[in-house]
Amino acid sequence: MFKFPFPKIIWALFRLTPKGCRYALSLPIWCSVIIFTLTDTAITKADLIPVSLSVTPTGSDYNYSYNVELPNNSILKPGDFFTIYDFAGYIPKSNNTPASFQFSSSNLGPTPSWTTPSDNPSIPNLTWTYEGPQVQVGALNLGIFSAQSVFGETVNGFFTAETHTNPGDQVNNNITATPVPVPCCPEVPEPTTFLLGLLGLPIISMLRSWKMV
Repeated sequence: MFKFPFPKIIWALFRLTPKGCRYALSLPIWCSVIIFTLTDTAITKADLIPVSLSVTPTGSDYNYSYNVELPNNSILKPGDFFTIYDFAGYIPKSNNTPASFQFSSSNLGPTPSWTTPSDNPSIPNLTWTYEGPQVQVGALNLGIFSAQSVFGETVNGFFTAETHTNPGDQVNNNITATPVPVPCCPEVPEPTTFLLGLLGLPIISMLRSWKMV
């Protein structure tokens, strides 16, 4: 079967084309490469992240302290925020909020666009919203954000945030994991206790039948 040598003809025409025209033909390709490289360099991570958590007993309750950091290449603008989801056992008005932030709590959200955390509508979320002047210095520790819970056990939950990139001043939303309180599992009886209970059931049944007679 005859195949038309289309690639060979194109290459031959390209070689016969004057040097200036070849440069013109290849210019769009090089421009695309340069634009992609510059764009890839400019789009840098600006995620707001919880770098550590400490849980300390406070009487019969527990204080959860999250150390949150603004990394390099980041801008923090008024209205930027972060949310910790499904903070079980939250004690109202127990939060600690650094200066320039406003605390709020709701059972759903708020959630930045393009993030899909698991969000139980029956468990409170904790949100801190920035209300200070614009911050453009990366690698900045924003302080300790804390709240209390009646539960001391933890499980990995979700943390989302909205900040801005620097350079570019583009909205940057991120999602990551962070520990959150969770109700403790119900106590499981010891095997010996469980077996004794099973053995006692026939005896109790026999006693009841005798009383009925």
